Amino acid sequence: MNARVSAILIVVTIGLIGVSFVFAWQNPSATPPNGNLPAPVNVSAAGQTKIGALNILSNLGIGTTSPAQRLDVAGNIRAYNGELISQLGAAPGNARFIGGNYGALIRNDGVNTNLFLTASGDQYGSWNSLRPLQVNNVTGDVYFANATTYITHANGNLTVGGGSGKINVGTIDPIYTISGEKFATYVSGMTGVKEETTGVVELRRKNENATRAEAVIDFKNAAKGSDAWLFWQTTDFGERWEKLVILLTSDSNGKVWYKKDPAKKLLTIYGENGGEVSYRLTAPRFDHAEWPNTSDDSSEGFKIEAKD
Repeated sequence: MNARVSAILIVVTIGLIGVSFVFAWQNPSATPPNGNLPAPVNVSAAGQTKIGALNILSNLGIGTTSPAQRLDVAGNIRAYNGELISQLGAAPGNARFIGGNYGALIRNDGVNTNLFLTASGDQYGSWNSLRPLQVNNVTGDVYFANATTYITHANGNLTVGGGSGKINVGTIDPIYTISGEKFATYVSGMTGVKEETTGVVELRRKNENATRAEAVIDFKNAAKGSDAWLFWQTTDFGERWEKLVILLTSDSNGKVWYKKDPAKKLLTIYGENGGEVSYRLTAPRFDHAEWPNTSDDSSEGFKIEAKD
């Protein structure tokens, strides 16, 4: 009896297997040998090629068995003749770079493209208050250091520290191209932060009996925007004008000299003879106390040995 039941079960099992093969069969879509169905994706070490799309609804790891992101790659990524496209969404940036305790983000918010930094220990978090680099998407202007230093794309102008910053540079050389040939014109250095102005005055005698000729520079009543007015506004002459340096050159052989009048804000230039006198005025800038001759700057600049 048991042997008979076993035989029946075997026959039924074989029959069911045959039926499943029949129902699983798919006819070729074309006359053989064309239209063969592709092999299913397998986990073997053999390479496979898939023509259609492959939809992954969870994380995909390449070179790793424990992917933590939608695409997690352990190794290099190469895009050949293509682009890496990232559209800004809920994440802080379009791209993130991790190194040590810090993260760096590139973010295009539709107005500006920014390079942001994270706080230490928050490599995967949002950005901190630093703004090392920003590019305006419309104008192309480039901003550095929280937008206080920037280059204007239209004319190439550089503004440092909002216009009041400091530039450390060894040599400033405005280049002139004259008839196709380039020439250097160097900017001279100066001890202390000072302003200078130059000009020409005409010395005249007040009357026929005057023993000297003179010209007056009236700083208080100088025309707004003139050289004398601007020099007066941006400098510190000192209480007794002791910081104002005056150099005079006459077009004649006669003596020339000057007199300072701090109370009336006048500088009077005298001469034995009438005629033209060139002047050069130098005075500390209004903020000269903030810029001593000694420096605690991180840059070393020129390195020379002190003279005996």
